Amino acid sequence: MQDMYGMEYSRDGMASIHVATAQNLPLRVQRLVQISHALLEVRTFNKVSMTPLMVAAANGAHDSFHTLVGLGANLRAQSGTGMSVVSYAATRGHTSIALSLLGNGEMDIMQELLEQLQRPMSNTEKTNCFKVLAGVTQAIAAEPTDRYSHGRSKSEHLRALGVVSAIDDLLKKVTSEESSWESPAQHLMQAITHLAEEVCSDIVTNSDILRTLVGIMQKCDEPSTCITVIHTLKAMIKRDPSACFQIVSMNAPLVMMDAMRKHRSESFLVAAIGCMEISTSRPEVARALYKSGVLSGLAGMVGSPHLPPNVSSSLLNTVENIVTCLEEARKEAVSLGVVQALLGMLHTERVNRIGRILGLLHTLCLGKEDGADVLRGSPHTISQLVGLMRHTISPTSVQQGSFELLWCVAGGGEGERRALAGLVGARCLSSMLDRGAEGLQGKVLDSLLLLAPPVHGVQQEILEAGCVHSLVKIINQASCSKPSCNVMCALRVLETLSCAMAMRPNRKFQQLAEKLGAWRCLLKLYSMTSDKDIQAQILCTLSASSVGNPALKQLLLNDPRFELSQVASSMVAMETDHVGTVSRALCYQLYNSSDLQGWLAERGGLPYAPFEARQRSQDRAERARASFEAVVMAKLFTDRDGMSVTVEGIKSLSLLLVEVEEEGEGDLQVLIGSLVCALLRTGDGLGSAFLSLGVARPLVAMLLEPPHDGSLKTSALALCLLSRLPRGTRVVMKYGRRAPYLVPLIQRYSPTYPLSQGFWEDWTQYCKDHPKAAAKQARLTKMTVISSLYSDAKLFANVKVEESPALTDPGEGQEEEEEEPRISCGVPLHQTKGFVMSKSRAAVVKLPSIMQPNV
Repeated sequence: MQDMYGMEYSRDGMASIHVATAQNLPLRVQRLVQISHALLEVRTFNKVSMTPLMVAAANGAHDSFHTLVGLGANLRAQSGTGMSVVSYAATRGHTSIALSLLGNGEMDIMQELLEQLQRPMSNTEKTNCFKVLAGVTQAIAAEPTDRYSHGRSKSEHLRALGVVSAIDDLLKKVTSEESSWESPAQHLMQAITHLAEEVCSDIVTNSDILRTLVGIMQKCDEPSTCITVIHTLKAMIKRDPSACFQIVSMNAPLVMMDAMRKHRSESFLVAAIGCMEISTSRPEVARALYKSGVLSGLAGMVGSPHLPPNVSSSLLNTVENIVTCLEEARKEAVSLGVVQALLGMLHTERVNRIGRILGLLHTLCLGKEDGADVLRGSPHTISQLVGLMRHTISPTSVQQGSFELLWCVAGGGEGERRALAGLVGARCLSSMLDRGAEGLQGKVLDSLLLLAPPVHGVQQEILEAGCVHSLVKIINQASCSKPSCNVMCALRVLETLSCAMAMRPNRKFQQLAEKLGAWRCLLKLYSMTSDKDIQAQILCTLSASSVGNPALKQLLLNDPRFELSQVASSMVAMETDHVGTVSRALCYQLYNSSDLQGWLAERGGLPYAPFEARQRSQDRAERARASFEAVVMAKLFTDRDGMSVTVEGIKSLSLLLVEVEEEGEGDLQVLIGSLVCALLRTGDGLGSAFLSLGVARPLVAMLLEPPHDGSLKTSALALCLLSRLPRGTRVVMKYGRRAPYLVPLIQRYSPTYPLSQGFWEDWTQYCKDHPKAAAKQARLTKMTVISSLYSDAKLFANVKVEESPALTDPGEGQEEEEEEPRISCGVPLHQTKGFVMSKSRAAVVKLPSIMQPNV
């Protein structure tokens, strides 16, 4: 078949160049054009009248297409039916052909596509056009420059073309059709997703696209289309925060929850929960989502065994974001049973996913509507959390998360927190102190401070766990930068560890601290910081460590910054908190040191006013410390007589001891009893004064009816010290004759300071003269006395945790067993007839009260 010019055509009206183009033979196309350049624009011999470039675009012949473009083919030519090159590429779905024209300055592909979409087409052609539109918008959004928009910015160019309004109209038109609208709508939504990178604000404010998308998700039965809707919404939320409020105002979260119930596919759950997670990362959006009522639906999904792991993690993050923003949301989550669901997950999830569960539990337990009450009613969960902390293979995040959660469950009570610290153990605390964040370090340091007093019997464990190294590291870091709030607590822990019972020096601590260079770090920090609180605490810590350490004491005396007379004279102008700390520091240095006291007296002594103000405090612990310090430094006061100060101080301590013994306050009993023991070590005169004031009676009562074993240790030590006085021997003998089991108790709980030789002679003679004394012990009522670690603790006192093999190292961290103490008749205590003494620290006997004689 030939045309009027003699051109040969096939039966379907195609010339040789059309055939070569359709078959994607670029070399043949090039030779034909070289033979006759007119072939470049030759039309098919039919009513369609297509150029070779249109044939290449319609058939997706990429190589031929690029060859024709390179040879100068007309890009703006139109066929006999009014279609352009872009139209053929779009309707046939050849995105790569359209993209190759995107950078050509002679035409605007986006405008051509929008014009084509206004023409009538079949469903297949329409879907192909939407597919190409999505590809073109993606390319425009991904291009870092504005080379596709003819000198204008991409956003300005897209606004000038009216792309948003055009796509809005197309989306409404497509979704209004009764059938086969899902696939075209998906491609349109992909285009919207890409456009959101440039003109998101226009989509949110100047169109009904968001409302249409929510409507699609509500009526669509195809999960893949709903997933595309969610991805589109997510893209706009990321780009424009105001889109969140528009979406929430259209009830999109509730529509999404209904869609999740309807479409139970994993991919849809991943998309929906992921969208909510991103949305709730902004507090204002999280509050809006809560007010929309979505929390109840999310709470019902927590703990579901059917959720994939990645969906479960996103769900927990979403719930945590919501409950963190509002207290009422936290209350509602607790009432909806989220805590119980999380506890169920805690028993079944893998260790590496427990961190997220612990984080949400911690958030819920911080609320006034106690989520912590649910945990307090689950001893098994508490036991599991303690086991996770103590297990060496647990990830750091799980250890720290478990500790923070249990710290919150313990509440503000000192007894519960001390019991928790005792369960966790010094080794685990040391590990978290090294690896934890600053906020966690504060809690760990508070725990060590609760464990450090010598009466609890864990100082040796703390030293062997490496805690001192961690404390010195914190102080050393503070000397190189701005000190944090944890430094003060670390200094207080070191101060507490430096002394054993009755202000005896802790030799092992002193050796370890000197080996680690702790004193150098403290002196360096003192020079670097200007914080008066920290400087006062450093002085106090160094002074406490100088007890029984002549080298350190001499170092302090030679340092002009710590010159005693200067420190003493500055106490008058100090604030109340500083006075207590500095006074404690002076007391450590002057305790049982007559030479140093005489030296300070020659240089002006001390003012009494700061001590007198503290002795009037409402805090009985502060009052007791002030009285003790006043007695120690009584000879140094320039404005008061030393004897009257001593009498007042001893009387105050005696009255306080009687008062706290009657009320059964174990911790105060230990504190005041320890201060009394420290004074009894200084000389016989003070012991006689205490005996005259009747201090023996409350001490005996503390030993016979102890609130915890700390009272046992303190009162036993005090009675041993009193027995070294002639009058004290008679007093202890009098109580021992009334209660023969008193002497074994003193012997058991005061191995360091035994009863005096004179007392043992009298007691041996008494046992020979009264053989029925041992028989009286058979009538004792055996009761359990809890450890001082678990005093005032109900929750953590009863937790039983199986020790992980990785944490129990036989022979390491254990104190040497003491030789079994014996009574005068030579029978071991725990074999004495009728007197059964448990060897465990947490189970000792509690004995009945006796009538106390007046001394």
